[in-house]
Amino acid sequence: MRIKIKLSGCDELLSINNQSLVNSFIHKCLGKNNEYHDTYSNYVISGLRGGKWVVGTKKIDFSKGGFIIVSTIAPKFLNKLLLGLMNGVEFGHGVRFLGIDYIEEKIYDGGINHFKTLTPILLKCNGRFLTINDKNFTEELEVRTKKKLSKVNNELNWEGFKISIPVHDRHKIKSILVKNVINKASECQINISGGKEVCDLIYNIGIGQSCGSGFGLLYKTESRKIYR
Repeated sequence: MRIKIKLSGCDELLSINNQSLVNSFIHKCLGKNNEYHDTYSNYVISGLRGGKWVVGTKKIDFSKGGFIIVSTIAPKFLNKLLLGLMNGVEFGHGVRFLGIDYIEEKIYDGGINHFKTLTPILLKCNGRFLTINDKNFTEELEVRTKKKLSKVNNELNWEGFKISIPVHDRHKIKSILVKNVINKASECQINISGGKEVCDLIYNIGIGQSCGSGFGLLYKTESRKIYR
């Protein structure tokens, strides 16, 4: 299940590196010392979206409001998050919770689902960040995805499963600061072939590493208007 958390505007310019603010907000909603902190996540969250970059600075203008996307396969997690939101947990910087939209996107069975990263894909291998500029990125991502999803369901049908990244001049390597660590992650279009159950799981818990901290959230390319 996927939701859009709608937030009010903010008169104060926020740092372009605001992922830690989002992560803190989500965990405040889940409750102090919650079971999801620093553990394997069965959910994926975005950064704060809807703002406008202030040219020539490292600031974002959210005066017209913003939103956060959250996807999960866990009703318990979602219920806790919604309870925290309804109880008025504050984001900070004068930003208020306004409401929630539920998002539905069509996931195809047995064909190719065309996705784009809303948040870039983080992958580390042998102590270094692996990006789309590395020849083994796609192969490693497939291996990691099978391992990750098999923890959720070890009876998944992997017939026809394949990840491909089309050649595209708009692919980027992003530097994302989280907890004083600069992470190198890949922003790209990504095509995933395989059964609906596999693609649904990728959609709802993310792809790559640290999805519960703002990486690896995908959306269907035909649904881009939802995320503006």
